[in-house]
Amino acid sequence: MFAIVTLLIAEILSNGSLAQDQGEWHFTEGAKMRLGKGRINDIKFSPDGRRFAVATPIGIWMYDAHTGEELSLIAVLPGEGREVTTIAFSPDGHTLASGEWGGIGRLWDVLTGKPIATLQGISHPHEIG
Repeated sequence: MFAIVTLLIAEILSNGSLAQDQGEWHFTEGAKMRLGKGRINDIKFSPDGRRFAVATPIGIWMYDAHTGEELSLIAVLPGEGREVTTIAFSPDGHTLASGEWGGIGRLWDVLTGKPIATLQGISHPHEIG
């Protein structure tokens, strides 16, 4: 499944942009054309390899690693200057940590998509994980 995601990312990068809503792309049958929304800042696989999370400037999307199906939207971040720059799964895969510009870190429940905690004043939120 890692190979499928790698090929999708390579296809996106080869078009010269990370924007998801541009032009016509030629994917193989069954391939997904969209990962997240807009530019991709980070992608991480769950410890069991069954899911992967995609961090974008406006939110975090969860996908099934075997089918590529979008499972859920973990977060949408309102407001200017709030951008998810990095993500990391907990060892048990039940919690997702995210780092944002502005020194904010968040913990999310992977199954419900609900926030668990918000951490302020993180000096390097882009280094979470």
